[in-house]
Amino acid sequence: MKKLLLILLCFPVIGFGQSDIEKKYYENGNLQSEITTLNGISNGIAKLYYESGKIRTKGFYIDGKENGIWNIYYENEILKIEGEWKDSKPNGIWKYYDEYGQLVKISKYLNGKLINENWL
Repeated sequence: MKKLLLILLCFPVIGFGQSDIEKKYYENGNLQSEITTLNGISNGIAKLYYESGKIRTKGFYIDGKENGIWNIYYENEILKIEGEWKDSKPNGIWKYYDEYGQLVKISKYLNGKLINENWL
């Protein structure tokens, strides 16, 4: 039983790499970005900020590549673009908004190639 407990306690240290949150700052001291890394490679949540401190971009990395839904915001914090990445290539439906939050364009991508684009 003691051996099993020792193995289970050591597993997280051996089985998983070094996870960290890499932070960069603007000269004015405000946060520029915070990206979760695993063994020095972007792997997890990513947040980028305007120099004012407001959120600019939110997304997710897997093995250093953009994956999943990413959101890009205007500095007034209104959603500008919502799109999906797969292995750092645009994929699926992308929505584009004006600075008032009105949907102005919808694009469809498949493995990085634009399939269709509609201006509204």
